[in-house]
Amino acid sequence: MKNLTWIAIVLCGALAAGTRGDEPHGVKMRNLALNAKVVASSAMDRGPAKFAVDGKLSTRWLSNAAVLSWLEIDLGMRLRVGGVHIYSGNQDRAPINNFIIRYLADGRGPAMTPVRGNVLYEDKALEYGGVMFQPVGGGRLARGRIESDGTFVLSTYAQGDGVQIGLCRVRITAFEAQRPPSSAAKFEGETPLGKSAIPAKYQGFGSSGIEIEVTADMPQPVIINLE
Repeated sequence: MKNLTWIAIVLCGALAAGTRGDEPHGVKMRNLALNAKVVASSAMDRGPAKFAVDGKLSTRWLSNAAVLSWLEIDLGMRLRVGGVHIYSGNQDRAPINNFIIRYLADGRGPAMTPVRGNVLYEDKALEYGGVMFQPVGGGRLARGRIESDGTFVLSTYAQGDGVQIGLCRVRITAFEAQRPPSSAAKFEGETPLGKSAIPAKYQGFGSSGIEIEVTADMPQPVIINLE
């Protein structure tokens, strides 16, 4: 369990109201994230994303340990946020120690560009699996399914919208569970992944050795040739 992400989140906002001993005079703090709309890159069945914002320290969002994960909270309107409190770990176990907090104003996100490509393994089309791009400077993971001809289209916020512009680390997976028509051809969940069709080093952003500079005018399709 030590590789899972266990998280509960509180966003503190200021309202003109009564006071409490540890608050500025005339200001009362409340949890802006409580029961807010939330989306996660992955979640275990016993720890859905909504548990991160249910206001209970006894519940947790549990992310997939196999990938870098993100959690997006939609507050529904412009609000002044006074602080972010992240409760991680399971009691004294498995705290997170590396994370980035980002915010969007009026729903405007980073610059994006569509990305499509082909994955080859030993000069032949990889027939199934997944491609993931992780912006090095921080940002949401982009992912795409590898089709039977080795092609893929990346999505970040919506289907086919592409990747955040900038340098990205890349990971590739090709587990038996991702081979169509498997119902387990997702990247999240607790389904056994099975044997990998490619070397294990490509499964990690840090070990794959693949970095791609994403630009608005980059040549496409992007060819990723695995050895």
